[in-house]
Amino acid sequence: MSMLEGVSQCWWLSSTCAVNWDAWSAIGTLLAVVVALGLGIRTYWGDRTTAARRHRVATLMAKALARRLFDQAEALGNSPGVTHGIWDQAVVDFMLGRAQATIAHCEDVHRLLLDLDDASMSALADVVAEMRGIAEEVETLRTRDPQAQVAIAPFITRHVYDTAHAVVATEASVMKALGGEPAITRVQLHRQVAPFGQ
Repeated sequence: MSMLEGVSQCWWLSSTCAVNWDAWSAIGTLLAVVVALGLGIRTYWGDRTTAARRHRVATLMAKALARRLFDQAEALGNSPGVTHGIWDQAVVDFMLGRAQATIAHCEDVHRLLLDLDDASMSALADVVAEMRGIAEEVETLRTRDPQAQVAIAPFITRHVYDTAHAVVATEASVMKALGGEPAITRVQLHRQVAPFGQ
């Protein structure tokens, strides 16, 4: 009862009973602090939970996109033009289609990189850089007319075989960093022709 007496001198307010407004303001301030702390803690834990969810979703999406990038690397590195020197418009169109898909996958991965942990981000960033480089080299064929595309394709794609297969060779370590499994089998065709200029 002594605490109530500090707030109010008597239990029922009347003309002879005075209210201690300083005590009531202290109680109001204490309640405001408790509410503010509660909201702050709730926001903090909510942000942490949201960040953890974003990380989990980003990791799952990164696994799927990484697998697609390795599929693209395998396809680009094993195309008939690159491995056997067989270039016609169908092969050029195949390479351009794969390059366009690779660039789209690289952009999707770029959006996810900051939500990944450091090991995953580092491993995947290297793959994205290499694959983007291959794709952009192949994309330069688009600036030419179809006849010129076939003629200069051996020169434009001279590094594709080695770079693509080097990327595929990193699949196990990248997928391990992402918490996934590499593809069971990958095909690496042997190059039957020397790269352009050798």
